[in-house]
Amino acid sequence: MAKIITCDVLVIGGGAAGIAAACAAAGSGLKVALIERHSYLGGKATASVVGTLCGLYLRNKSTNAQFICNGFSKSLALQLQDLSNTIPQSNTDGLHFLPYHPFKFKILADRLLQEAGVELFLHSTLTSCNLTSTEIESVSVLVFDEEITFVSKQYIDCSGEALLAGKAGIKMCSEDTYQAAAHVFEVHNITATTEHALGFIMLREISKAIEHGKLSSAFQRTSIVPGSLQQNKVLIKVGLPFPISLSLNSVTQIEVEARKLVNELFDFLHTSVSTFASAILGEVAAESGIRTGKRPLGKYVLNELDVLTCRKFETGIANGSWPVEFWEPSKKVHMSYFAEDDYYQIPAECLSANEISNLYFAGRIISADSTAIASARVIGTCLQTGYATGKLAAAKIQNTPLELAIKQIRLDQLV
Repeated sequence: MAKIITCDVLVIGGGAAGIAAACAAAGSGLKVALIERHSYLGGKATASVVGTLCGLYLRNKSTNAQFICNGFSKSLALQLQDLSNTIPQSNTDGLHFLPYHPFKFKILADRLLQEAGVELFLHSTLTSCNLTSTEIESVSVLVFDEEITFVSKQYIDCSGEALLAGKAGIKMCSEDTYQAAAHVFEVHNITATTEHALGFIMLREISKAIEHGKLSSAFQRTSIVPGSLQQNKVLIKVGLPFPISLSLNSVTQIEVEARKLVNELFDFLHTSVSTFASAILGEVAAESGIRTGKRPLGKYVLNELDVLTCRKFETGIANGSWPVEFWEPSKKVHMSYFAEDDYYQIPAECLSANEISNLYFAGRIISADSTAIASARVIGTCLQTGYATGKLAAAKIQNTPLELAIKQIRLDQLV
């Protein structure tokens, strides 16, 4: 018979949203458990070595980054900034972002959950759930090599792949294909003095190699991760030239091909570009950065118009400031901007389903159409929606009226 673990709130997934959700619920005095399939926390921020924390600052031409949120998300960013010894940077379009060290993100996440008293289960994979017609009664989880039954009052899906929502039979927002992914790797012993100079040299030589048939066109979307050049080390991102689908085992092929591309590109740079002549291959991301996927249908579906017109909601629980960033295979990124010094809001109705009363979702799987999620998927927004679900779940357990819970979340984290 499987061992049973009980808790008030069970969080599925330890990425940015899951960390925030668990800390928020635990901060309300509840018993919280979090399960994570990796051996570490951080989700895509660490497994895919994203390298920049986006979505927490207003877009404008100011040299000072201005937070669009308060509370947990802002606090995490400031702590991560100190640990990584970085400062927010901006580009010519007025986008502000925080470069960070992925290992420091892991360390910070560990500390935050420990301080909050969250019971953490790493190497843990959701396998099934037991349902009534209106709620989840329990879930089965493979914790390393042991099947465990978790019984919780409230469940929060922060898996990024809608794992629990899918097993609960929630209807999904889905497309035939999703945004193109990327793979990041680190290179040491670089002799360039600035990122601009390094990027110019690298892209010039890659373009020449493609033109002369020495490299395939697959490498035309290679770039430097902004803010990553430090102490002669840099992060390089290879845009993957194939579509993402939900067909069986398609992700396996993506990962295999991505490693081939990283290996081929590093070998080319090392042997053919003088700036990389003494280069050493450093950390290669554990997995490709898959940006979007299927998402559960909530009580409201955030849409393109909401984002691009900076719509505000009475039930808004998170602010979104990142533009719509859409990546297609073998094409340059397409950015759709809304007004500077403005932001849109995500309403609480995007975080819960009609069918199951004790299930919330946050992060990359909020209820949103394909355009809206291309903005709302970034780490800063995931932190905010995660925090909101933790507080909403706690409010339901503590019989706090929804209106009061939303009001408190807005006071906690909205500017």
